[in-house]
Amino acid sequence: MPEGMEAQPAQIVPYEGGARPRTASPRGGLVWCACGALVATIAPPLAAYFAALGCAMLSAMGDRAMRASLAPSVLCVVGLLLGAAPADVLMGLSAYVAGCLFGYAIARRGTSVTTELLLTMGFTVALVAVDAWRAHGAGTTIEAVLGQEIDTMVGLYAEQMDIAAGAALDRAREIVMLLWPMSYFLIAAVSAACAHLGARAGLKRVGADSPRLPLAFLDTPLWVVGVMAASIVLVAVGGLLGERGTLLLMAGLNALAVVRIVLALDGMGVIAFFLTGMGMGGLVRLIVLVIAVNVEISLPIVSGFGLVDFWANFRRLARGSVPADGPQG
Repeated sequence: MPEGMEAQPAQIVPYEGGARPRTASPRGGLVWCACGALVATIAPPLAAYFAALGCAMLSAMGDRAMRASLAPSVLCVVGLLLGAAPADVLMGLSAYVAGCLFGYAIARRGTSVTTELLLTMGFTVALVAVDAWRAHGAGTTIEAVLGQEIDTMVGLYAEQMDIAAGAALDRAREIVMLLWPMSYFLIAAVSAACAHLGARAGLKRVGADSPRLPLAFLDTPLWVVGVMAASIVLVAVGGLLGERGTLLLMAGLNALAVVRIVLALDGMGVIAFFLTGMGMGGLVRLIVLVIAVNVEISLPIVSGFGLVDFWANFRRLARGSVPADGPQG
């Protein structure tokens, strides 16, 4: 390990009184929350950012500020969402609530892979539920709508394809029909990233320490390996059962896809750590990480590297801790 790069546990110091900056007031937090409600139905990621910013500010100011702002926040959200379509309201409200939870969790507990991943998964479930409710109201299902869209697209080019291309498209259709929940996870991940940035910005506005999760020290929890093992079992059982095991196969494949993303981030953290130790600048690290992402899209090499890091611990991290300071990846 390069000298001076030992991992240290993260610390977040909430606001404890004294002279506040002028912007550090419950009113400021409420204004940001109102901004989140205003854009919730048209830009959910932005709503998550503003909601996390406002809630982080209020949470860092203490329980009294949170309680005092609860009723105005609810009235503000309800009032600004009344004019939208019900499905859009539910979608925007899901993003808004997710942002609030991110802001509260990061302000009170600091940042961790487990917390943020669980919140992202919860937001994913909410998105799927909203679209399922919308499809049910139209007398159909998400799978049926997706299948119709794919068939329509394939039909446009069917006459121009040979037998081999048609077989490849049929296989691609099967994969898409199994992995469609991942699209919701990726949408939720974008909003989660915005909420993370919003919470950090909110803490800075009230003079509290903003927790950092440097990529070079990102360390995914060991339970991810357990999820990966369970996913492999689901895929195997689902494959053996054929059509009767479609749901098991779908659950296993999507869980594996999420685990792969987490492991890839861990692998890129190892790469960023050693690049930083070699004194590489930010531009060089960015170029290398972009190459790593492109490699991972084709082959699970970077995620495999992250899996090995669980046992090899290349960075000699104290498992379960995230440093407050350290090189940025």
